[in-house]
Order: sequence, then structure tokens, then C-alpha cells
Amino acid sequence: MENQQKEMSKEEMAERKAKLTQFYKEQIEFLKIQLEYETLVADVEDQRARAIFAQVKVGQMLATPPQPSEEPNTEE
Repeated sequence: MENQQKEMSKEEMAERKAKLTQFYKEQIEFLKIQLEYETLVADVEDQRARAIFAQVKVGQMLATPPQPSEEPNTEE
């Protein structure tokens, strides 16, 4: 099969370019909103991780130090 692509006229190219430009402009508005949303979600997750890390540190500081275990009986 031969690749049969019709060559576009200057008018057709201009029309296609205008449609693509309009499409991209519409998508930019949506993508900015999506970026803001995803940035906020990432910030929330970061704060949650920091809070958990802080809780773990406090827990480690408050925990009693482990008692040295008695030496195992080495008699055989």
C-alpha cells in the first residue's frame, strides 16, 4: 500500500495551526489547575511524612534503653 497523504494548502495549514493553538490554550488552563492540585497533594504527603518521622523520634527518645541481656550460658 502506498502512503497517500494529501499535501495541505497554506490555508488548510493556517486553519489547522489555529485549531491546535486553541486546543493547547484550553489545555493549559486545565493543566495549571492540575499542577496546583498535585503540588498541594505532594505538600500534604510531605507534611504527613514529617509528622510521622517526628513521632518516631519522640518515641525513640522516650523509650527505655534496652537492658543488656545476660550472657548466654557457654557451658557445653
